[in-house]
Amino acid sequence: MRVLKPMLSPEQRKETRKMKRTPLPTVYLLTRLFMAVTCLCGIMLAGGPTVADGNPSGRFRVAAVQCYLRFYNTAEEFSTEMTRLVEKAMATSPQLIVFPEHIGTPLVAMGHVRDPQDAPAIELAMLSILDAEQEKVQAIVAQHQVSAMRALLMSREAEMREAYLGTFSNLAKKHEVYIMTGSTSLPEPEDSTQVSNVAYIINPEGEVVGFQRKVHLLDTEGQGGLDLVPGTLEELKVFETPFGKLGIAICLDCFHVDVVNRLVELGAEFLIDPAANPKLFTENEQKTNLTSLYSRVREVNRPGVQCFAVGDLAGMPFRGKTWVLSPPAVVNGETSIDAMAQSDDREEIISAVVTLVR
Repeated sequence: MRVLKPMLSPEQRKETRKMKRTPLPTVYLLTRLFMAVTCLCGIMLAGGPTVADGNPSGRFRVAAVQCYLRFYNTAEEFSTEMTRLVEKAMATSPQLIVFPEHIGTPLVAMGHVRDPQDAPAIELAMLSILDAEQEKVQAIVAQHQVSAMRALLMSREAEMREAYLGTFSNLAKKHEVYIMTGSTSLPEPEDSTQVSNVAYIINPEGEVVGFQRKVHLLDTEGQGGLDLVPGTLEELKVFETPFGKLGIAICLDCFHVDVVNRLVELGAEFLIDPAANPKLFTENEQKTNLTSLYSRVREVNRPGVQCFAVGDLAGMPFRGKTWVLSPPAVVNGETSIDAMAQSDDREEIISAVVTLVR
């Protein structure tokens, strides 16, 4: 059946056309806008994405830079090398780039590279630098009653900090990426006599968002070596990023369950293990390394990356195979290897997509 439309008079049709051309009142538009904003806020408060939960998928890409541990003559030389490595890592489009342990410690030799690099042993290399900085070192020893080795690191703090953090801050900002800087040997900001093995996290704005000190030191890092001050379990922290919460356990710390368990208690979702193994990576050494991050990943059900420094520093070999690891896919299974370097003594950059356990 045909539906007849009501007949309108000429005056009514004219008024209707006028109403269609009239814009909606401003108050009406503002009301609709307010309702839309209120609805959006309600969704966010109900559990929508926020800064702390900006990666609901729990997936991100990490790049690990397995690079040579070496002395640098100038800050510019260090910056040039790190720039080259970061640019290679950026080819994999990572959200996070990780460097090895002690990558910044050899900056103590800036201006004195030739002598320590040619030394037959790392101890003699450091003695040659001490000799070159003798006047400054003796003054610091007399003032603060510290060892000559710690005094040397204290005397070079300003140059080392600027070269190390300045370089990585500029690179993080330029490439808009998070960088875990590996580690270096620098004094505490609050107490210049307390020199530690310390790692930093830098955000894409080039800002240092935090640092972590190594808790368990090697003999070569203790009083008979670099004379570093260990960190404590109480000061361990976790770093929030848009893609997950990061926990740093520097080298030997990853062999100790107390450090990793504390990081997990604090909410760590991804473990970072910057490492510098001063030994050949023999079959026995590889088996020993399985008791480090490889075991922690399985025990605490968290993925992680172990990034090694390699090469020979004044006669001391540094070896290891960088890898990205995930928890077992099944109960009582083995840790999964997402990516692994092919060599234990050459520069390599590996990358993998990580899936967080949530």
